[in-house]
Amino acid sequence: MKRNTAFTLSEVLITLSILGVVAAISIPNVIQQYQKRLTITKLKMVYSDLEKAATNMAIATGCLNRDVACTNILEGSPNQKTLTERFLNLSGMKDYKAGNVRVYSCVLKDIGIKSSSGNSNCTNNSIYDRFYVNSVKGIGYMVNKSTYSSNNAISIIVTMDTKLYNYKNLFRGKDVFHFMIYDNFLVSPEAVNMTGGQRGIPAFKLSSNAIDNQCSKNDTSYYGGWSCAAKIIKDGWKITYY
Repeated sequence: MKRNTAFTLSEVLITLSILGVVAAISIPNVIQQYQKRLTITKLKMVYSDLEKAATNMAIATGCLNRDVACTNILEGSPNQKTLTERFLNLSGMKDYKAGNVRVYSCVLKDIGIKSSSGNSNCTNNSIYDRFYVNSVKGIGYMVNKSTYSSNNAISIIVTMDTKLYNYKNLFRGKDVFHFMIYDNFLVSPEAVNMTGGQRGIPAFKLSSNAIDNQCSKNDTSYYGGWSCAAKIIKDGWKITYY
C-alpha cells in the first residue's frame, strides 16, 4: 500500500505560524541594521565633505592657516538661513538647496526618549531654519554660530532624513547629528560637556565617558544625543547605543 506523503492542513498552518513568528522577530532587526549601515555611510560622507568644504572655504577667502573668523562668515548677526547660505557658497557646496525639513530645537530627542524640555515648551522662536539639502545624497545641512573659542567657530547640524518633513519626528543620534569647524578650519564632531554646562566643544577635548554619557538612552536632558556623532567615530564608526 502506497503511503500518503502530503502535508495535512494543520501541519501547513503550524509551519506558516512558526515562519511568521521568526519573520516578526528577525525582520525588524534586519531593517535596523540596514538603517545603521546607511547612517554610517552618510556620516562618513559628511565628514569627508566637511573637510573638503573647510579647506575650500579657507582657500576661497585667503584664510588658510588662520581662523574661521578670518572669513568674515560670522560678521554681524546672521540668522541660520543666511549663515548656511554663506557657508555653502564659500565652501563650494552649491548643490545644496533650501528644503522643507525643519526642526524644533526643543524637541530634538535622544534615541526613543523625549527630552526633559518636552513639546509643551516649544515656541516659534525655537524653530530652526530650513535645512539645505542634497536630494541625491539624502543629506541636509544647517549652520549656526558656535560658542567655542570666542565665537571663532561654526556649528553644523546635519540631518540624514531629507524626506521627513514632520520636524517633531527627527531624533538626535539617529536622524540629526552635530559637527563643527573650528581653529585653523579643523573639522570635528561637536560634543557637550554637561559637567561644565557647555556645548559646542570639539570631541577630542572631552573624555570618553563624557561622550558616552551624552549619547545614551538614559540621558533625557535637553542636550541628549548631542555627542552621538563623536561616539560613533570613537567606537570605530559603529552605532552601539540603540
